[in-house]
Amino acid sequence: MEDSLPDIPAVTVDNPTALRLRDGFQPDAELLRQNVHSFLAAGDMIKFTDSDGRLIALAEMQMAADELDRMKGNAQAARLLRVFK
Repeated sequence: MEDSLPDIPAVTVDNPTALRLRDGFQPDAELLRQNVHSFLAAGDMIKFTDSDGRLIALAEMQMAADELDRMKGNAQAARLLRVFK
């Protein structure tokens, strides 16, 4: 499944974060600040993968990556569109 979306930038997360995403956790500024590509803009799609490369979720950026440093850690930075269990 993850190979079918090669043009969408990937954010690799650890297993505890993958479980949180699968349970509906909306990606916040703290999570993305450490892992997101600097060229992303609001409205861009990203995919979350685990350390084994399995697709966890698809999300839409709610803000540009360069805005993440100005946001509080718990501010929602992306909106989950689809979660894969």
